Amino acid sequence: MENNRTNLITKLTALMMAVIMVLSMGITPAFAAEEYIAAIGNTLYTSLQSAVDAAEDGETVVLRENANGNGVVVPAGKEIIFDFGGNTYTVDGTLVGSAGTETLGLQLLKGAKVTLKNGTLKAGEKVKFLVQNYSDLTVDNMNLDVTGVEYKYAYALSNNCGNVLITGESNISSDYVAFDLWYNLQGGYPEGVSVTFDEGYTGTVIGDMEYGAYTGMNTEGWTEKTALTIKNGTFTGEFKNSSDFEEKANITLYGGTFADEKAADYCAEKFKAVADGDNYIVVPRVYNFLSSDGKEYETLQQAVDAAEGETVITFKESANGNGVVVPAGKEITFDFSGNTYTVDGTLVGSAGTETLGLQLLKGAKVTLKNGTLKAGEKVKFLVQNYSDLTVENMNLDVRGVEYKYAYALSNNCGNVLITGESNISSDYVAFDLWYNLQGGYPEGVSVTFDESYTGTVIGDIEYGAYAYSDGWTEKTALTVKGGTFKGEIKNLAEKVLYAGDMNITLYGGSFVKPVMDEWCAQGSESAIFDDGTYGPCFHDFTEKIEDEDHFFGEPDCERGNTYYYDCSKCVKMGGETFHDGRKLGHSFSKYIYNDDATCVKEGTATAFCDREGCNAKDTVSVKGTAKHNMGEWTVTKAASCTVKGTEERICQVCGKKETRSLAGGHTYSSTFITDTEPECGKKGSKSRHCIYCDAKTDITSIPAKSHSYKVTVKASTLKKTGSKTTTCTLCGKTAKEDISRIKTVKLSKTSYTYTGKAFKPTVTVKAYSGKKLTKDKDYTVKYSKNKAIGTATVTVTFKGDYSGSKKLTFSIKPAKTESLKLTAKNDAIALSWKTVKGAEGYEIKYSTSKKFTGKTTKTTLIKKQSTKKTTLKKLKNKKKYYVKIRAYKTVSGKKIYGSYSSVKNIKTK
Repeated sequence: MENNRTNLITKLTALMMAVIMVLSMGITPAFAAEEYIAAIGNTLYTSLQSAVDAAEDGETVVLRENANGNGVVVPAGKEIIFDFGGNTYTVDGTLVGSAGTETLGLQLLKGAKVTLKNGTLKAGEKVKFLVQNYSDLTVDNMNLDVTGVEYKYAYALSNNCGNVLITGESNISSDYVAFDLWYNLQGGYPEGVSVTFDEGYTGTVIGDMEYGAYTGMNTEGWTEKTALTIKNGTFTGEFKNSSDFEEKANITLYGGTFADEKAADYCAEKFKAVADGDNYIVVPRVYNFLSSDGKEYETLQQAVDAAEGETVITFKESANGNGVVVPAGKEITFDFSGNTYTVDGTLVGSAGTETLGLQLLKGAKVTLKNGTLKAGEKVKFLVQNYSDLTVENMNLDVRGVEYKYAYALSNNCGNVLITGESNISSDYVAFDLWYNLQGGYPEGVSVTFDESYTGTVIGDIEYGAYAYSDGWTEKTALTVKGGTFKGEIKNLAEKVLYAGDMNITLYGGSFVKPVMDEWCAQGSESAIFDDGTYGPCFHDFTEKIEDEDHFFGEPDCERGNTYYYDCSKCVKMGGETFHDGRKLGHSFSKYIYNDDATCVKEGTATAFCDREGCNAKDTVSVKGTAKHNMGEWTVTKAASCTVKGTEERICQVCGKKETRSLAGGHTYSSTFITDTEPECGKKGSKSRHCIYCDAKTDITSIPAKSHSYKVTVKASTLKKTGSKTTTCTLCGKTAKEDISRIKTVKLSKTSYTYTGKAFKPTVTVKAYSGKKLTKDKDYTVKYSKNKAIGTATVTVTFKGDYSGSKKLTFSIKPAKTESLKLTAKNDAIALSWKTVKGAEGYEIKYSTSKKFTGKTTKTTLIKKQSTKKTTLKKLKNKKKYYVKIRAYKTVSGKKIYGSYSSVKNIKTK
């Protein structure tokens, strides 16, 4: 008995000491002998319910750590915040609820105002309703999890009254119903219930969403009081109507991703659900089409259907959509405003042949301008036209579709004007003109490309009719006045029609295929142009071309070269000629005295033009000069180096001869000729030679040549000695010397402490000869990974007389951990230190041995760089401990450590 009393006194004493210690720290325990899972300010509580009961309005109950416990009731009128602090509360104890139905984890009563945030509320196995809510509730960055419980119809969040806001990265998870909205007039909640997932909601709801009301009572207008609004988030379950009423649920979706296709039924005005794989995303409707009456439309067909009178439909931005039908009688201008409309949805056309992008019916008046109409993959006819159509600065593009015979513009009726920089593009037929009496279009069709047309037509042009009727070609007219056409004009009439009889009139345009003269407008003819294209040409033979193709005749005395004129518009040569270039002029050189003149008597002399084919003559007056008109000297006997010669001249008038001798002797060249080539170290010679014999004069020496050396280097490496060979390219003389191989490659420093800056230790390279190699001349240096903690690499690459490379490494370690401070506690030591830049965490060694030996030493890791304090727990009482700390970082799976701090010691309390 005495021993039991002694043990009791000892326990009570220890308990009292614990209470005194807690009080000395400024914390008031609600009950000191149990675990404290919750706190309000500095006051601790052993259960959430006790904290709720003690909380004043507006106070925050903090969950201090992961905990398990009983269900919790928040009474009416309480205004309370639950901050889970990143922890989880699992309800696996006694549940709460109305008498006899205690199946709830959290019961929030009417009139309360509650916030659940920053953690997880999890259901134990017996829970049926994790949160039963009648309050104004906010769920912020919170997980409500009722998965894996025994009751397979469990609810995570059941809402019968109040306004609920769900925001942040909150998640609601259930194997059955994630949450519900249930109007409960019978239960005394006429105010109704609303649930809102706001714009900031980024979480996921797993489980169904239930909506309804109790039956068997007057609930008129109940849906107005039962409102679900969703603006964001992901919802994997179904929308379930669990009541017997036929009213449409008051559910409004402004955003979010849903697995249930019924999301489309609940979209807010100006919003829609778009399929994305197996899900549906709620997005704003794009009202891309503006009518001239100021109204906006989501689809182009809606804008067309609403058009009355002369209407302009303006595109606000590029869009994809369905095909469009313009009915008879409509007068519409489609102003694309620089945008593109791609027809990749449902196509239009006659029943069973819905292959059209745009169908313009007879009697309509349509303008397409200022943009691009593009075919999706399934389109066969981009525009099927029966209307009066204008295409202005517009691109019609049917290229790249599945149907290889697709048409960009098919014309069966109406008058078509194509103007401006419009382009029509197809891999097959760009456009056609097709007379269709059989289809009820006797009016026929005309297509005109006017003078202002500057665009390009890519693809063929088809012309024809289903069946002949008298004069059908008069009603099927193509007129071209400008533009470029990169296709063939094809005659596809069912009966043979001479192509020249097609009602085609060309006033202009550029074609890649030849055009027929019959198509060319009156006054023009088919032509080929300088760029190799074809078209009609109203010739203008005014261009002067001076080339060999247009050359007609050589120049003569009276005129220059003769050329044919060319057409200034095409390459055709005209029949008329022109003269250009300098005329030769007459050449009179042989004047002969007439009978009235002699060498000593005044008279006249006449000469005929020297040029072949010219008979022009020139007569000039000559005066008697008492001198003969002697001709040029002519050699009659050539002189040699050793023998004299003779030459004579004759009077051009009287024929008198004069003779003179030609002196002999050598005649030397004015330039020197090399007689003997100089060599390396040996002179040569040069002289001037007689042009008639081998005689030489002015013999002069040529200086000897210097050696011209070529150096061949066989680079030295870390393993082999190199060499340098010098060879004269003139005489072949050689000399060779060795290049000593590389002996050492060293770094000035191989270990650094991390600073955040790049380290570049100096590299020293020496050869076996003792020579120190020079950086950038003999080698280059490249550093990598030389800034971060870890192992840096230095690559030394040799050059010049040296080759190869060598890699060196150096380490970069975390800095030494400084300012280690110790504070003694009961069975524990509190540590603080200065954080180390660039580190990943810290390793703490503590020991009862000053030398940190054996089993007396323990290690603990701090895995966060920003941590600068911790507590070593479960130590021995009143025991001296030695402590040191160092920073580390993991690089490629290996920890790199910094230096230890100074060893500190302290004795525990």
